[in-house]
Amino acid sequence: MKVAALAAKVGASYGRSLVGRALGLTSEESASMVTRKCGASTRDAIALRGPFMKLVQLIAAQGDALPEDYFDALSTIHDQAPPLPWDEVRPVLEEELGGQPEDVFGSINPDAIAAASLGQVYSATLPNGTPVAIKVQYPGIREAVETDLRVFQRVFRAEKAVGAGLLRIPGLDYEHAFGDVAARLREELDYRREAANIEIFRRMYAGWDWVTIPKVYPAFSTSRILTMDLIGGRSLGEVLKRDCRIRNESG
Repeated sequence: MKVAALAAKVGASYGRSLVGRALGLTSEESASMVTRKCGASTRDAIALRGPFMKLVQLIAAQGDALPEDYFDALSTIHDQAPPLPWDEVRPVLEEELGGQPEDVFGSINPDAIAAASLGQVYSATLPNGTPVAIKVQYPGIREAVETDLRVFQRVFRAEKAVGAGLLRIPGLDYEHAFGDVAARLREELDYRREAANIEIFRRMYAGWDWVTIPKVYPAFSTSRILTMDLIGGRSLGEVLKRDCRIRNESG
C-alpha cells in the first residue's frame, strides 16, 4: 500500500508538471520541479526498509542514471534512514549476546549513529576500552524480507503475463534476475558471512597503508550482530553525491 501511495505521488507530480508547462514553465523548470518532489517522496518512503529500500539504494548509487535533483534527495539513504527506537533494538542484542548490552560491552551509546535497509549501527566500547561499531539487524526484518520478496515475485509474474502474454513484448521475464537478487539479499541477512568477507579483505590488503579494513570481533558478533573497529570517514552517499556533481560539471 505504501509503495502504491508513492507511485500515486510520483504520478501526480508528473501531472502537475504538465499543467505547469501549459501555464508557461520551461521544460527545465518543469523537470526540476518534478524530480525534486519525486526524489523527496521516494526518500520519505525509505522507512519501509527491507527490499524496497535496498532497491532505492541501488538506484541511488547510479549517479549517471538519475537527474541531479533526484540524486540530491536520495544521497542520504545509504546510512541515514530513520532509526528504530533503542527499546525496539535492544532485545535483539540481548537475545543474540545472552546478556544486557551494558554488561556485555564496556559502554554503548543508545542513539544510533547510522541506519540503513536491514539494520542500524551504534557506537560502543569493548570491556578493554576499544572503540567499536555495532551493527544490529532490525527485529523481524528477515520475516519482512521474505514477505516483500513474495510480493515482488507476484508483481513480476503479473507484469510478465501482461507484457509477454497480452502485449506480446519479449524479454519481460525477470525470474532469473529476481532469483539472484533474492539470494544476495538473503546472504546479506547473515552477518557471519559479512564478517568472513571483511576478514578476507583484511588479509588481502595487509600491508597496504592507504587501505583501512576494520577488525571484526567474533566474540561480540553473531548472524544478526556485527561488531568491528569504529573507523571515521565520509559516508557513501556523500562520496557519490560529490562524484555526481563533478561529472555533471565536467560534462
